[in-house]
Amino acid sequence: MIVTLAGHVDHGKSALVHALTGTKTDRLAEEKRRGLTLDLGFAYTDAGDHRLGFVDVPGHHRFIHNMVAGVATDQFALLVVAADDGVMPQTREHLDILRTLALTRGCIALTKIDLVEPGRVEEVEAELEALTDNTFLEAAPIFPCTALNADTLDKLRQHLHAAAGQPTKSTSEPFRLAVDRSFTLSGAGCVVTGTVHGGEVKVGDSLVLGIAAKPVRVRSIRVQNEAAEVATNGDRAAINIAGIDHQEVERGDWLVAADAHNTSRNVVIDLQLLHNTGIKNWGRVHVHAATSHRVGRIALLGDHTGPTGGDNTTPRLAELVLDEPIQAKHGDRIVLRDYARQATLGGGAVVFAGREPTRRRHPEHLARLTCYRTDDAQTALAQLLALGPTELADWRATYLLADAQANAISNRLDAMVLATQPELSALKSSYEQCRTDVLAAVTAAPTSSNDELNGPTLKELCAALDRPKALVRAAATELVQKQQLQNLRGRYRLPNLENKLSDTLQQLLDKCSPLIDAEHPASVGDLSKTLNLPLGALTKSLNQIAKARSLVRIGDKRYALPKQMQGWADMTEALAQAAPFTVKQFRDVSGLGRNMSIDVLEFMDSKGYTRRNGDTRSVVGERDRLR
Repeated sequence: MIVTLAGHVDHGKSALVHALTGTKTDRLAEEKRRGLTLDLGFAYTDAGDHRLGFVDVPGHHRFIHNMVAGVATDQFALLVVAADDGVMPQTREHLDILRTLALTRGCIALTKIDLVEPGRVEEVEAELEALTDNTFLEAAPIFPCTALNADTLDKLRQHLHAAAGQPTKSTSEPFRLAVDRSFTLSGAGCVVTGTVHGGEVKVGDSLVLGIAAKPVRVRSIRVQNEAAEVATNGDRAAINIAGIDHQEVERGDWLVAADAHNTSRNVVIDLQLLHNTGIKNWGRVHVHAATSHRVGRIALLGDHTGPTGGDNTTPRLAELVLDEPIQAKHGDRIVLRDYARQATLGGGAVVFAGREPTRRRHPEHLARLTCYRTDDAQTALAQLLALGPTELADWRATYLLADAQANAISNRLDAMVLATQPELSALKSSYEQCRTDVLAAVTAAPTSSNDELNGPTLKELCAALDRPKALVRAAATELVQKQQLQNLRGRYRLPNLENKLSDTLQQLLDKCSPLIDAEHPASVGDLSKTLNLPLGALTKSLNQIAKARSLVRIGDKRYALPKQMQGWADMTEALAQAAPFTVKQFRDVSGLGRNMSIDVLEFMDSKGYTRRNGDTRSVVGERDRLR
């Protein structure tokens, strides 16, 4: 069990650890010179069949960032209060931090009782009862003691030993260790130390380190300062790693399994403010997550758009936009302090750790964030898919899911990948219903055979069906591919609806048809000269006729009648039955010139009807593609 200390400066935390373990935790020369804890210190002792580890933290307000780095959610809290001073500012702030980090177990050591009268001890005990009311320490025992008298520590020691024997929470998550220190051992290389926040690691495992995900290998492990083969959730571990120099390691890095690496500059939390703290939208804040420390801005989501206060009873979603990325996952606890580093504002659990949204207060985005407020990844995905097509990348990253886990959950929910947008997944039942509704909506839409622009657009279908755009687009695209619908100039219609031309265009087609359906089909330039029509205006009209499918546009300079194209398709299929055919073979059977033959075959290639392989071609598609 790991015990994290907390309390005001000079209340005897280091002396208490020394008395309990025999280890002096102040290791820096500056700490020894000043008699003041500046950074984290560590000590260990046996507790029967168990091992106790102590994390000594600074009590001075200037070193709160170091204090936060020493606390993990699964640790046991030991709040230290001196009997002579009583409850002081950092007593309150440290307790607030412990609450924000969601610690659930702990006790209180009332130190320096040798300096006060018995009545003072009772006064401070009353202060502590009031302080801890409605906190996880409200029923915690208080142990009056002094580091100068070992007898006064017996009850505290017994309590800690009993707590160490209680089972700790195990996790099935990937391995994650928050690095708080690194150094080099002669003959061993780089060693990183920290608290394991999830999963387990064995000697020989491959891991990645830091934002850059540098690959490393585990050479040896020490747990609670003893050699071990495995380190698991809640352990205090020192891990000797190969593949990196300790100077490349920083406090705040994470040592994790490869599939547990996720970085983000945008982290959404369930914000809970402390007491009546105020916080300003888009204000600058200090962000403490495990051993990392970042600066960023806070965006209050939903209806919270200005300065706000709170009583720590109403969580609200807030997005942290950080200057530098951090490694975070769903459920990680975050502490927020004001930009001047004068007070702890609050904090909360990470809800979402993904990409920055384009519109962070859009109702759809807020609805999706609400889905992430559950600890169960499958429940979250079910709720997300119920809202519409979902990008699984952010969901997987937020919950740190391996490929196999994510796929298993997706399959259980009967989710499918949208063919038009492979990054999106949707419920199969929702997609199939949408496809049915799209076909019905297009069938029921008013049409006119004389109107070249009849049929609903994608936007109109989405509005009529009240379905997400991505879902409607995928369903409509599949219906077009299956020839159950046509998409003409962005409008959907039934494929058997004829497109009749205006009288003017029909007259032009009547004049052009004999010239195009000739032994030597006329080009657009030939038509312009023969009919004495401006080339630009003629081309525009021919394109309109082609859109109505009364002509086939082969290229910039050539058009064909649909019956011509079908005849040429008959020829290619006959040629292809024997073997792949050449341009010369097609030219010979079609009677077309070489240039015209090349134009026709390249058009067929572009439509996926034929496929070129060197100098030969094969028929690979349906001839309906040539319409």
